[in-house]
Amino acid sequence: MQLSSLLQRFSEPETLKMAKLGRELRASGIDIIDLSLGEPDFDTPQHIKDAAIKA
Repeated sequence: MQLSSLLQRFSEPETLKMAKLGRELRASGIDIIDLSLGEPDFDTPQHIKDAAIKA
């Protein structure tokens, strides 16, 4: 199958690059908190929601 040359313009998303870097750092023994992917498991505090609405 031949793919369009337009596909060469696409690059790896930054979030995936950061996730890969986090895995590499963890594998090398560095203790990190990886915030590059996923969703928080808590609700946004109300004062932050209110500030976002005002903005």
